[in-house]
Amino acid sequence: MVKLILADDEPIITRGIQKLIDFPSLGATVIGEYEDGKSAMDGIARLNPDLALLDISMPEMDGIEILKKIKELKLATKVIFISGFQDFEYAKAAVKYGAVDYLIKPVIRDELLKAIEKATEDIRDAGNVDWTEGDKQQGIYENYSKLNKKGYIPIIAEVMFDNDVNEQTEKLMKFSFNSFLNEYLENHQRGIVFTKDENTVLVLNGVHEDEAEIILHGVRDEAEAFLNQKIFFVVGEYVEEISDIPAAYKRCYRYLGFDYFASFIPGRILLTGEVQALEEPSVSEFECMEKKVISSIVSMNLVELHLYYNKLVKLIFKMSVGKREDACFYLCSMVHRADERVREILGDGEQRSMSELLKSARNCDSYKELTEVFGEYLEAALRTLGTIAENSDKNVMHVAKTYINEHYAENITLSILAKVVHMNPYYFSTFFKKCSGINYKDYVSRIRIEHALPLLVSTDQKLYEIATVIGFSDARTFSDAFQKIYH
Repeated sequence: MVKLILADDEPIITRGIQKLIDFPSLGATVIGEYEDGKSAMDGIARLNPDLALLDISMPEMDGIEILKKIKELKLATKVIFISGFQDFEYAKAAVKYGAVDYLIKPVIRDELLKAIEKATEDIRDAGNVDWTEGDKQQGIYENYSKLNKKGYIPIIAEVMFDNDVNEQTEKLMKFSFNSFLNEYLENHQRGIVFTKDENTVLVLNGVHEDEAEIILHGVRDEAEAFLNQKIFFVVGEYVEEISDIPAAYKRCYRYLGFDYFASFIPGRILLTGEVQALEEPSVSEFECMEKKVISSIVSMNLVELHLYYNKLVKLIFKMSVGKREDACFYLCSMVHRADERVREILGDGEQRSMSELLKSARNCDSYKELTEVFGEYLEAALRTLGTIAENSDKNVMHVAKTYINEHYAENITLSILAKVVHMNPYYFSTFFKKCSGINYKDYVSRIRIEHALPLLVSTDQKLYEIATVIGFSDARTFSDAFQKIYH
């Protein structure tokens, strides 16, 4: 006799099912009825029924959580979902891989009969037992009982949910994804899938690293068409022994943060071996490209801005090595310096603080979104500078400050600067102070000090060496200028 329970937060549904189906004639008996998920799970744990007919949305604990708990406890209870969630049509197709079936209310008698008959056949089929999930320290070979060829590659697979997907839908889709992978790997005899640390883990069997990527392209295409969501894979290292799989998985786990950068990873398949061999750009490379980005804004060249900005975001991707917070900081620092430069040229305007920029960056769900948002900031700064051409005084100051910023390391005299803007030297000195609130010598010193800061922080150069590079005559003059600005 097959033992079963019924659970629905509407008692009229459970009573209706019992009137609809003659369970004894099917060789089944109802041993429990429940009105919330927690009571249903308690009943399953206590009574160990063969079959559970569950509403997918119940108070205390939903159907997906119950199914997950059943697997965690290694119970043999089969599940049929009954739900009023007609929007989840994809779940009906997906759950058939894991649960017995997914039925929409109002329940059609023939569909329910067919689902119960299928469940009872599975229950009575002694050979149809779920393989062990998890990663026990004892009996480790039980975890991988379906792996029968030499060579293994652990892979973590993630569904990259859209922002508008709610929590309930995520649970259904994760369950659907795991069931799809299990079916796919079994059909192709490629390996196994299980859940570890709430991650979906694949272990490909009998393949080498070059084959794994080809297989995953096929898995990705079918899964994305099935779920209508993007998939991201972290591919671990190849190991020859089953006993080495847990350690290889742990090393793979360290790279989960790269899903934030998925749009910069070919095929959204991260090969951890290639990441380990990746050569990080130097600080000087980053600073050089940052200067080119800011210079393109100052010269109001949109084409160059796009060119250098795209190169910069690729450098930041490499420098961050999967760390989201590092990427946010690098990009925020660059935009902050660009803001500062634009404000200097305009002589007015509010500058965004680093805390404001970081808050904006942390609200971005992916590196692609982050680069798009901050790219718009930079384009807006360029457009703002474009307005200064309407004001002749600001235009002259723009030309003068641009020249100083590009030639700060040279001996910039008042005569040279006045000649650049086509003014009398005496008049230009007065004009510069009136427009900027600072005389041109102090302004030149300030620009030199700004260019000195990265050298002070990130190099081992001595003060007199830095002083020479940035245009001061000696270390004493450099120190005096630094103290005047930073006290």
